[in-house]
Amino acid sequence: MQFINYNPGERIVSVGDACTHIRYIISGEVVVTSNNYSGNLVIEEKRSTGTVLAPEYLFGMDRSYPFDVVAAGNVSVMQFSKEQYLALLQSDSIYMINYLNYLSYHSQRPINAIKLMGDGSFESQLALWVMSLTDARSQSIRIKCTRNNLLQMTHVKLDELLTSLAEMKSQQLIDFTDDEINIQSRHMLLDYVTNKLEQNIDN
Repeated sequence: MQFINYNPGERIVSVGDACTHIRYIISGEVVVTSNNYSGNLVIEEKRSTGTVLAPEYLFGMDRSYPFDVVAAGNVSVMQFSKEQYLALLQSDSIYMINYLNYLSYHSQRPINAIKLMGDGSFESQLALWVMSLTDARSQSIRIKCTRNNLLQMTHVKLDELLTSLAEMKSQQLIDFTDDEINIQSRHMLLDYVTNKLEQNIDN
């Protein structure tokens, strides 16, 4: 087991790095950045103390980190190897149950995200991205994408996009510029979209 300290701006993980260790944030905040292959959609989020960095990639066919992680300030990380982690899981059933619950949550998340695609609206597609690509406890979620790229990716018309953005801003769910959407509350955004879809079904 190791305890590693990182300075502000220091890289902790790079996308494509092999996931060979469990990395647990014991103090501080990190910025996690994910993007598509073309780089025209970038999602940033802040994760804080108590975060485990992608433990689902410690096993399985794909064992490479899917994102970059950089220290937002002074950060301390507890790190231990796969072998040490396996020994820990076998030492106490509570650890095993916690890990299985984590894996179950992440395996179910894509199905839950698809449910948000009910009407194909921009806000439902935004919610799908947020649910699929960010952690449940993430803060300061920023989606960097030009307006033209948003239109191409979501297949909505410009007036529909602008109306959706304005409505979500009026609900204090987001703030936005031409090139960026800032999510004020992940939980509130997902609740807003879910309730809207349920109302459409009832009507």
